Amino acid sequence: GCCTMSMLRGATGELDGYVMPGPMPEDHAAAGLIVENAGGRVTEIDGSPWSPFSTTVVATNGLIHDQLLEVLNR
Repeated sequence: GCCTMSMLRGATGELDGYVMPGPMPEDHAAAGLIVENAGGRVTEIDGSPWSPFSTTVVATNGLIHDQLLEVLNR
């Protein structure tokens, strides 16, 4: 599936986390807002704030976000 569908699966609890290097804004802009409004977290891979123009996306259910960032940034 596409980036949007995968991110939304995190918002519904079907996935714990999703990582996307090099997304296009149209691939994740709406999904990022939905994930955040559903209680999840979305950042760049380095933990910096996410925006539709981010160069990387890490989206999680919010519960594992810090741990996933730790693993990704080792």
